[in-house]
Amino acid sequence: MSSRFCKELEKFWGVKLKYEPIIFLLKSREEINTIRRQETDDKLVGWFWNKRFIFILAPDKFKKESAFLKEDFEVILKHELSHFFFYMITQGNVPAWIDEGLACHLAGQKYKENINEAEITKLMECFYSFDRQLFAISSQTVQKLIKLKGKNIFVNFVKNFDRHINEKSFKKLFKQSFDIDFNKSGIYKLLK
Repeated sequence: MSSRFCKELEKFWGVKLKYEPIIFLLKSREEINTIRRQETDDKLVGWFWNKRFIFILAPDKFKKESAFLKEDFEVILKHELSHFFFYMITQGNVPAWIDEGLACHLAGQKYKENINEAEITKLMECFYSFDRQLFAISSQTVQKLIKLKGKNIFVNFVKNFDRHINEKSFKKLFKQSFDIDFNKSGIYKLLK
């Protein structure tokens, strides 16, 4: 299953894997909490870590140990594999909202939500870290960017990131790639 998803993601990015991800199937919420060294809520079932590793709750444990069903396993695995590819291509995970929004988009996670100015403000603050309340706006923004200029422009935009990208260089690259400013009014117009 992961090899099928990797082939789909290779096609999206137009790249070949440099190395395979290592996937650990976890058996319980307790195991998740132990590895993460904190109490976690029932929505945290998987994560990408340290360039190559994906930790995910085993599919037969989803119903008992999480807010998800066994059928959600594939979507969440593809989401985490998307993070793996993003890291492989950019050597980082910033902007965090693009990394998360793209992972949702590529995994087929659907969000419908009315966008408001407060969410746009929060989105713009999610460069280095991500607020889990913003999956919907992140995903919708990525989808709109892809629709606006096409997949190839979006992929080239992300391929220009590197681990040293900062907010100033990101805004410049955003404007060059999409002909819109990365500010509240630019994002608001994009999402309407």
